[in-house]
Amino acid sequence: MVSLVEEAARKASVNIGQLRPEEGEPSADGVVESVVELRARGLSADRLQDFLTRLEQSRGIVIVKRLKINKPYRKDTVDIELTVTTFKVKS
Repeated sequence: MVSLVEEAARKASVNIGQLRPEEGEPSADGVVESVVELRARGLSADRLQDFLTRLEQSRGIVIVKRLKINKPYRKDTVDIELTVTTFKVKS
């Protein structure tokens, strides 16, 4: 999951300031939730849209659980906090 997020960010020219991966415990049927939380600063609207589109179009199911957008005073860019998740079957 981390590599998927990093690749989408690199292709969209998004500099990730903080990245925190987390993997849950397998459920009874062997499904594991994989979560990545990240922060990025100084994004234009176009770069944010490109990044989210790349995540959406990536392989597998990627769910944006949380997206917080802050617009600093007198700037044309935004800062984001994003939580994305996916599920996989543990073998």
